[in-house]
Amino acid sequence: MIKFTPGKLSENGVFTYTASGENANAVCEAKLEGAKLFILSVTGAGNDAYVTEGLVRSALNFGANRNAFTAYADPRQTGAQLTAVLRMLGFDDENGMLVCDIPDALTGSCCHCK
Repeated sequence: MIKFTPGKLSENGVFTYTASGENANAVCEAKLEGAKLFILSVTGAGNDAYVTEGLVRSALNFGANRNAFTAYADPRQTGAQLTAVLRMLGFDDENGMLVCDIPDALTGSCCHCK
C-alpha cells in the first residue's frame, strides 16, 4: 500500500505531499495563492504514472479544501511524466500554462481524453 501524506502549509503558501511505501518515495510540491493552486513539481516518482497521479490528486484535493478552484502548472517546469498526467486529468493549454478547474480534475479521468 502507498500512503499519501500532506506536509505543512508554509506562510508563503507552499506545501508538499509525500507518497511512501511499496517502492514509492516521491514528493509533490505545490503552492496556494487564494483561489489558485500551482503544481510546482513531482520528484522521485520516476515513470510511475499512478504515483504521480495520486500525488497530484492529493495536492488538488488539499487545495480544494482550502478554497482553491483553479489549478495551474508550467509545462516547461514540470517534465514529460507530470505533464502527461496533468493532461490526462483535464489540464488544457492556456497562455503557455496548463490550467484546469480543480473540481473537473478530481471527477475522474475517463472524460478527459483528447
